[in-house]
Amino acid sequence: MYFLLTGRPPFNEGTLTQRLLAHQTKEPTPVRELRTDVPESLLSILQLLMKKNPDERIQTAAEVAAHLENWLSCQTTDSGKRLAVTPIPPGVSSRTAGESVAQSGPAAAIDAPTRKINRDTGSDIADFFSSLSDIEAEDETPNGARSRTPLASSGPGSSSKSRKTSRRSADSSRNEAPGVPAVSDSSVRQTQQDPGAESIFPSTADSSGKGLDRSKGGAKSSRAVAGSGRVTRSSRILDSIKNYQTPLVMTLAALVILVGYLLFSRDTKPRKVPPAQQQAAARPTEGSQQASPMGRTNSTPARPAVNGQSVSVGPNGNFGTVTEAINYIKTQNLNTASPKIKEIRIEQGATLEESIVIDNSGLGMFPRGIRLTGSEINPPRFIPKGNEAVFALTSVDDLTLENIVISCQGTAQGIRLEGFMAGVMLKNVTFENIQQTAVTGIGLAGVRNRTVVIENCRFQGGGGSAQAILLLPGKGQDSRELTIRKCSFLGPLQTAVTVDGNADNINFSQNIFHEIETAIRFVGLDPMQKDLTFTNNTFHRCQQGIVFVDGPTDAASNFVFQKNLFIGGSGPAVQTRTDRALTELTSEGRPSRWNWTDRTEAQSGNLPIFTNEGRYDAQIVFQSVTPGESNFLKPESKELMSAAKTADSPKYIGAVSP
Repeated sequence: MYFLLTGRPPFNEGTLTQRLLAHQTKEPTPVRELRTDVPESLLSILQLLMKKNPDERIQTAAEVAAHLENWLSCQTTDSGKRLAVTPIPPGVSSRTAGESVAQSGPAAAIDAPTRKINRDTGSDIADFFSSLSDIEAEDETPNGARSRTPLASSGPGSSSKSRKTSRRSADSSRNEAPGVPAVSDSSVRQTQQDPGAESIFPSTADSSGKGLDRSKGGAKSSRAVAGSGRVTRSSRILDSIKNYQTPLVMTLAALVILVGYLLFSRDTKPRKVPPAQQQAAARPTEGSQQASPMGRTNSTPARPAVNGQSVSVGPNGNFGTVTEAINYIKTQNLNTASPKIKEIRIEQGATLEESIVIDNSGLGMFPRGIRLTGSEINPPRFIPKGNEAVFALTSVDDLTLENIVISCQGTAQGIRLEGFMAGVMLKNVTFENIQQTAVTGIGLAGVRNRTVVIENCRFQGGGGSAQAILLLPGKGQDSRELTIRKCSFLGPLQTAVTVDGNADNINFSQNIFHEIETAIRFVGLDPMQKDLTFTNNTFHRCQQGIVFVDGPTDAASNFVFQKNLFIGGSGPAVQTRTDRALTELTSEGRPSRWNWTDRTEAQSGNLPIFTNEGRYDAQIVFQSVTPGESNFLKPESKELMSAAKTADSPKYIGAVSP
């Protein structure tokens, strides 16, 4: 129904997963912004059909029909009578009934105008249908009348051959006698209506004011406009509606089938890609030649053929660059006869200067579940191409980047992630010499049980105003469903993680923050912050630990602070702008517990997370404070383990086990 009223689906951007998620979590553009003339009474039915909670929706097709019939019956005309839809009599096809035209020649000119519904009646339906009548009329035939011979009725004794003959006769009659159609006796029948209802499709009278006799080849039609010989589009629309018993229900059913096909056909029936197109996007073939500037041909290095579900990138790989491999995957995975590529493996020690772009918004073709990986022993190194990000990913699902090194020198950002990125993972990625930002997320969001994960990554600052992760709000979308765990943020960095705007279900777990001005920073104008979890993190020599520059607001809820260790800092461990009590921010099921700091109570900030089985003035000695060593920030005190023995795993305080 939304499509019927607006000409577009509620959500038509993004991948299939993103559109399905949008149906669950977002509100579509209001119909009134696209069509100002839609009645509020009809919109109320649409709203019931589009409720997010299934229990609040209309449950059956019969109920939908009842709502629509009730809606029609409640509308009134300018004379105060109810509007009624003329049903099709049994045995008469909708095409026959709708296309019969009441004309028998020039002498039968119809001079009674088709009545428009008055806009000034104040009813919603009047505005709705009268807007259809304002469409400019168009000529149908040279003599001003539309001519069409209806199909002959097919009774028990009629055959398919006779019906085909009737169609041919109808076509020839248009050419032989335009404007003078032959109407069979059975094509149109008089229908009975509620005596108290006035049809929105009034009969057209002849010059004497009487209706034309159907039995003599004539027909009453709301198509003809008096004296003009022209037929409006609106009259055709009204005629078509007249000839269905439940027009909106039937249209809605057809619409659901059509939209379902458009949404799902791409995934269920991948199109065949012509061989020429595959070759254009694929790797250079063995023995291919290129013309040199001197006119001679040079053979390109022969590369091994792709075999199986993995492709390789590097000097000796299937492809020379990751971009070539991605373009190959886009086309190859559309070919149902070929094995689906699942992995891009980069050769050990390879150095690649690239700007890799994967934009899967709209109808993107990049498949789900691709793993781009290097060697864990000697990982490949990516160098930015100019000031562009090494990876720019938009609306990609279930992509894993692992075991690679990204140099951030000379670029504003190493990786850019935008939109819904369900199941995306950055794992064992090292970001070197961060000068501005290593990872920028714009409206970055996962989904429940398929969060965006940044795991076991190393962020090495390059000084100045560098920050490791910057999360910004996107177009109508906030940062949510993110997990940052087992990462090392190593200064000099101004900020390890900045979250700008609303934040929902972001988890910080087992991370090391070392020599950073502000470890985690939340900013934004009255941000909505909920389900923020901070567990088993070590903050070492950070001027400030966790700072809420704006907030938490009254709507903030479900904060968790457990088993965090704050050592060697000069500023507050946790600082908020507001005076919200800790008990108001945390849930009863997961209260703040087992947090330790070497600061005094007065120095630890205005959110007292250390009072419940925690400790102030803790004296902690680490085996090493040099990044890169195996025992970096490993506490010597076993007390950090015994103090949290009743906690959930891991059963120690801080990011590293004593």
